This record gives sequence, C-alpha cells and structure tokens, in this order.
Amino acid sequence: MLSPVLKKLKKRMDYSEHGGAPILGFRKLVIKAHGRSEAKAIMNAVLLAEKSIQSNLIGNMEHSIRDFYINLFDSEVQK
Repeated sequence: MLSPVLKKLKKRMDYSEHGGAPILGFRKLVIKAHGRSEAKAIMNAVLLAEKSIQSNLIGNMEHSIRDFYINLFDSEVQK
C-alpha cells in the first residue's frame, strides 16, 4: 500500500493527469500530449486547452514579454 504522500506524488507525476503541456513560441495555443496518451490523458489535454483559452494564456504571455522588452529597452537607454 502506498502512503498518502506517495499517492499524491504518483498522481502529480502521472502524465495522464495533466494531459499535456503548452508549447511556447506559437501565436496560437498548442498543447503537446505524450505519445502514449490514452483517453484520460487526451481528455485532460483538451481540458487544459480550454482553461488556457479561458485564461487568455497566449495574450497574457505576449503582454508580459512585450512589457519585459519595453522595460529592458528603457533601462538600457537610461544608462
């Protein structure tokens, strides 16, 4: 029997629980799932995509990156 801590760790490390991960560098949302994904993992990847769209993940990242470079440029000009 697994202890509750090990069960929690196993669930956290199980790729099918997460479904996939967003791939950065695209203008549109791309979720990459594990090559051996079965139904549960694909369902979770779709749910992750839905949450990412609802939270405007790509738009927020674009805004944050743009602000970073604007601030970086401003600090370089002030030196």
